[in-house]
Amino acid sequence: MKKGTSRKITITIGLLIAIAIFGGISANAADVSGVLSNIMRPDWEMEAQSLNAAKNLFAKSLPVVIVLGVIGGFILGRSSRKNPMVPVISNGKVKRHPVSILFEHWTHTIGCIICVITAVFLLIGTRFGLFGFFSPFLLAYKLHFVGAGILVFASLFYIVNHILAGDREIIPVMSDVKDSIAETMAIMGVIGDGSFFGIRGLYLPKIIKKPLANLLAKIDVTEPPHAGKWLPIERVETPAWAILVGAIILTGVIKTIRYVLDLPPTIAYVATIIHDIVAILIILLLIVHILTAAVIPPSWPLFKSMLTTKTSEEYVKGHHPEWYKKLRKE
Repeated sequence: MKKGTSRKITITIGLLIAIAIFGGISANAADVSGVLSNIMRPDWEMEAQSLNAAKNLFAKSLPVVIVLGVIGGFILGRSSRKNPMVPVISNGKVKRHPVSILFEHWTHTIGCIICVITAVFLLIGTRFGLFGFFSPFLLAYKLHFVGAGILVFASLFYIVNHILAGDREIIPVMSDVKDSIAETMAIMGVIGDGSFFGIRGLYLPKIIKKPLANLLAKIDVTEPPHAGKWLPIERVETPAWAILVGAIILTGVIKTIRYVLDLPPTIAYVATIIHDIVAILIILLLIVHILTAAVIPPSWPLFKSMLTTKTSEEYVKGHHPEWYKKLRKE
């Protein structure tokens, strides 16, 4: 994508965000005023009013967030289809991602982390009664709404953008399941000559490694996969994230609708139970993702690419051989 086009898209999306925020605030000025004026009052009734105002504000602003995500994804998706990013090798670096991928990844990350932190607080408080009805507890609710809004926007932006851009590389195929097992075992040092989770000087004892390697050989898992642009484990994670994030948003929307529309109590109750279960699964998957994508040494080059859009040619050659062959041909 050309720099001029990228700059125009960034400016357009920024203007859309500003317009949406202004429109949402203007349309719900009374609700915003109520939230801000009551947020720190210790009185129980005032706290309840503040929470209700926040719920109503979020419910009424949700359509704006949805439209914003769709429009942003539409603009970028159309542009990306006309001017796709062409990864090239330059000065020992390979451009792995367009800036839009970083935007999608980190908006999802911010929204998810806000929701997870506040969800833990709220689950402990509401399910186990360890917290009373006081300002920090209500503030967690309000921050949860903020995180949810960011997550809804990011998800719709991602879906529309990738559909229109025609990007299918991240979609898994059946062979990715076995390849992701091989990749995980290679990272753990079970197959190949690598160390345990890439930690220098730390290797699995032969008494553990050999039986595991023999067992894996029976299902033809004997060497690390020859990965393309995306590692098999990245591709396998994609549907898991899609299902969980989709479920958390759907149940969250149902829970939100009840603040402005009359819903049968049973529907709201079932949505709440599913929402809580999915939230726990997301927390577990997020922990695994952070450990495998940012903490262990083998993940550092790819983590860096999520900050800079680029990774080293040497890393691509050694860990993404199929992609490297394609790059050399181009």
